[in-house]
Order: sequence, then structure tokens, then C-alpha cells
Amino acid sequence: MTLFNIILIIGFLSITLPLFFIACSQRKWWGVIILFSLITKATLAFVVEAEAKYFFTLDNYSYEQRAWTLSQLGSATDLSSLEDGPVAAPFSFYERYLALIFSLAGYKPFLAVLINVILSTAAMGITALIAEELFPKTKASWASMLILCIYPSLLIWSSVNIRDPLFLLAGLSCILLLIRISRDWRRTLTHLPLLFISFYILTSLRPYFGKIFIPAIVGGYILQILYIHVIKKIPKWCTAIIAFLCMFLIIKSLTHYFPTEVSTFLEDLGDTRKAFSNIGTDDFAQSSFAMNYTFDNLWKFVLFIPYSLIYFFFAPFPWTITTKLQIFSLPEVLAVYILTLPTLRGIIISWKNQPRLTIFLIFLVFIVSAAYSVTVSNVGTLFRHRTFSFYDSFYFYGVRN
Repeated sequence: MTLFNIILIIGFLSITLPLFFIACSQRKWWGVIILFSLITKATLAFVVEAEAKYFFTLDNYSYEQRAWTLSQLGSATDLSSLEDGPVAAPFSFYERYLALIFSLAGYKPFLAVLINVILSTAAMGITALIAEELFPKTKASWASMLILCIYPSLLIWSSVNIRDPLFLLAGLSCILLLIRISRDWRRTLTHLPLLFISFYILTSLRPYFGKIFIPAIVGGYILQILYIHVIKKIPKWCTAIIAFLCMFLIIKSLTHYFPTEVSTFLEDLGDTRKAFSNIGTDDFAQSSFAMNYTFDNLWKFVLFIPYSLIYFFFAPFPWTITTKLQIFSLPEVLAVYILTLPTLRGIIISWKNQPRLTIFLIFLVFIVSAAYSVTVSNVGTLFRHRTFSFYDSFYFYGVRN
């Protein structure tokens, strides 16, 4: 890991974590929930480390072995002498981050897990701060914290050595800073450095995410402007007709003027979905869905989005569970079903009271969720990647009139 990256990570954590814990100390019940979260996740981490270290995912094994190799070599330039394919592949940002920990403390993967426990708890707190920004006089902040504190898969991903906790903390920090800037532009100069660092870490952990996150942010701001100057001044049925006409014109224009690019995009999308289904190894993974769907044109692509979003948020369905790992997901699936209506109710109330910011957040969640759902055909992979969307949805749960 370069000195620049080390400075960024240390700077990011040294700013966000103290600010978060100071905020918790000033709010009633937050400290209790945070302490409960830390104890619960740390206890689960010890259990997983002892009994099921590589049961939930094998990514942590790969991260640990490659990071240890890098920490021993000391430099990525030494990798040219290695012949082992998996090791010789370029090291990821998270592997370099782990290598830094191993260089300082020795081969102690569980230390990285304990750091993840703290990072995931901080991400939970950032979610509560976002809820407080949006709904200062409601129960949304502590309600969202409580849900995230006991949510099954979030507990699991916080208790293994994977990049998700750091990714979530960086992503949620971006959203919190953007909301604060949008509410008061005078905060731009003070918030911009931390926003840059958060975004850099976010896109370094998952480089493709920038291609999703930036359009979602820009689109969210454009929708806010349109709402202020156009949407709220015309009837809702006019808005629906205009939105459909715009989508129709965009699809027709793309198909007419960029036929080759559109065809390539749809073919690549189909190939990506096949790659996620492990085709060639087990003729589509058991948890893959809609593998016979063909993207013949952009209209079929658009029509596929609602269908894929159902899988993204609600799969695996109880009647499709067949493996031991899927059985562990059943409590979470049932929790999602129970929380759906209260969350939707909170969105409706939020739309009435905070329409601009609600549009921004819903559009962000929609774009991120749609991008994952149409690309990833494996429900098991979706189960982990939808965590970001859940973090950005649960603060609507506690919204009341």
C-alpha cells in the first residue's frame, strides 16, 4: 500500500470514528445501542472464528493469504517472480489494507475482524446520523440503529474478514456529507476533503462502484432541481406521462444512433449474468434466476429491472431454500418481509415532509439496486451486495407522522 493510501485511510478513520462516537455520547440511548452492537458482533466474531471461519464466505481466506504474501514481500513489484496464478493477480485495495495490518501486527486475521466490528458499528451510526438529518423529530435514528444492530446478515458480514464494513462506512459517509452539503452549501469547503477521501476509499474497494454511484448522485441532484421547478407544479398524471415519453425517446435515440454500442452492452450483460451463475461448472448455480431471459433490445432490458429488483430485495424465497447456507438466510428473509410495509409507510411520510431529499435517496437506492440486480444473476451474491441498499432504506422505518 502506498504512503498516499495509508495517509488517506488513517485520515478517514481518525476523522469519522471520533466524530461518530462523540455524536453517540451526546444522544440518549445511542451509546447503549452502540455498546450492545459492539458486544454482540465481537461475541459472534469469536464464535465464527472458532467454529465457522470460512463457512459463510471463502473470500476472507483469499484476502488473508494474499495479504500475508504481500506483507512478506513488502512490495507489489516482487510479484513478477511468482508463478502461482491467484497470487500473481493484481492485489486489491483491501488486500493491501490487510497487508498493512499484517506488517504492523503480524499474521493476525482476527485483529482485522475486530476492526471490522468497529467499522460496521460506525457505519450503523452514520446511518442514524443520516436519519437524524432527514427526520430530526422522529424515532428514525435510533430505530434504524436498532434494526441494523440485530439484522442477521449485517451481523455475519461484520464478523468475518471481508471488505464490506469499510466499504459501507465509506459509502454512508459520502451520503451523509452530500446531504449536509445540499442542505447548506456553506459546508462545502469543510466537508469536501472528507467527501473526497470517502469516495476514494469507496471506489478503491470496488472500482466499478464509481460508475454506479456517480450517475446516481448526479441523477438524484437533477431530480431534486426538476422537482422544485417542474414536478411539484404539474399534476401527477402529467409527470407520469412526461417520464414515460422521456424514457421512450431515450431508448429510441440510443437504438437508432448507437445500435452497435447498445448491442454490445446487451451481449456483455448476458455474458456477465452467465459468469455469475457459474455456467460451465454446474450448468447454472442453484440460486441463479432468469437465466433463460434474453436481452434482445433495450425495452426487454427495462422490463427486466422490476423483476430483478424483486429478487434483489426479497430472495431467497422461503419455498426455494434447499441448502444449509440458505437456511441461515431464512430469519433475514422473514425480517425483510415484516419490515417492508413500515419502511414503505416511512417513505410516503418522508415524501410529504422532505420531498427533495427523499427523491435523492430513493433514486440513489434504486440505481444502485437496479445495477446490481440486472447484472448479478446469483442470489447468493446479491444477498451480500444488497447490504448497501438496506443501510440506505432502514432509516425510513422509524418515520412517523
